[in-house]
Amino acid sequence: MKRTVSALALAALLVAACTDAPGDAPAPADLVLRGGTVATVDADNTMAEAVAIDDGWIVAVGSDEDIDTLIGAQTRVIELDGRFAMPGFIEGHGHYMSLGNSKTILDLNNVANWDEIVQMVADAVSEAEPGEWIRGRGWHQEKWDRPPDPAVEGNPTGLLRETAQRPVSGAFADSQLGRTTEEIEAQFRREVMLAAEEALSKGVTSFQDAGSGFGTDTNRVTLLAPDAAPEALPQLPKEAVAGHILDRVQALLAG
Repeated sequence: MKRTVSALALAALLVAACTDAPGDAPAPADLVLRGGTVATVDADNTMAEAVAIDDGWIVAVGSDEDIDTLIGAQTRVIELDGRFAMPGFIEGHGHYMSLGNSKTILDLNNVANWDEIVQMVADAVSEAEPGEWIRGRGWHQEKWDRPPDPAVEGNPTGLLRETAQRPVSGAFADSQLGRTTEEIEAQFRREVMLAAEEALSKGVTSFQDAGSGFGTDTNRVTLLAPDAAPEALPQLPKEAVAGHILDRVQALLAG
């Protein structure tokens, strides 16, 4: 069964001023990024120097001096040293469920030759259940360091490679016909979460599935969260979002 998720809200990043009562010392934030150029993406496209995050949410942006008041004994402080920081990207044209599905099969993007693919398939077979399909995607023969041996001489057209996908795809589709509703549902949910994790790891916090409209949202929400209001969109727990944001920041700074 093919499903797509349109405009899946993976995280909401709130930019707001502190709301402590006058005279009260502001509560320390969990994480402060300072000394950089921070895009607030507000109506005036304001740039700031620092940002404070608490419990997975952006709670304040401003100058280093402003945000310093939110640094406590337990606050983690990351010096941006002039680097650029911004809220999460919005993916306006992607294939969400294809992304999730790609995380359940072999990733062949970085293979150097046909022999590596054969070895990866052999390794997967050794751990697979009898009758389980071994699938993969991403290989590009023009990037290989050598052609397969034996190889057909002549000018490659790609015709056989492309056409051969059709009967294979058909056979795989037929093999899935016996799945129960519960099995289909479990696979769908797994691919949704895998796509969310991959998107968040790259700083993508909202996703518009290519080719689908906002009118399809209700069906997706009903599937993922049957008890949610129809206008609600599924969200990842903010703790997971915070962890992904912090990991991404650390990776960027380390690089």
